Amino acid sequence: MKQLHFFKYTTILLLVLNIGVITFFMITSRGVQVPVPDERGALEILHLSAKQGRQFHELVTVHHKQMRRLNTAERDLLAQYFGHVLATSDKSTPKTALLMEIEQIHKEKLSLTYQHFEEVKEMLTPEQVPYLKEFITDVMKNQGHAKKRPFPPKDLR
Repeated sequence: MKQLHFFKYTTILLLVLNIGVITFFMITSRGVQVPVPDERGALEILHLSAKQGRQFHELVTVHHKQMRRLNTAERDLLAQYFGHVLATSDKSTPKTALLMEIEQIHKEKLSLTYQHFEEVKEMLTPEQVPYLKEFITDVMKNQGHAKKRPFPPKDLR
């Protein structure tokens, strides 16, 4: 009987200890902030100084926020557009209007990206400008190739 109580209390103690350890790691785990692979590559390709690297990081952050906003709007419009396939009546927004809105978002995305490259070019020194072509080529080559660029591990996000 004493052994049964011992094992019972030991099991409960170990369970509480495990829950405590798991909770501790979940609360204190913040993840390490490291540049995304593209940003790290850009720092190397463009030969950026530490100050330029911080400035570049700010530009990238703003650009990504703008692109996420546009991607969300595009996703919503695409859902509406392809929702017409399932619609029983055609009383919702005309498909041509949705297509025009989707095209407008694509134009905005291209314009924002062009503006982003212009901002990057402005922060470069004359010695770094020749590397811009390689940088833009690398960025364009990696666009839309998620299989070549897998998501970073969760602890690095």
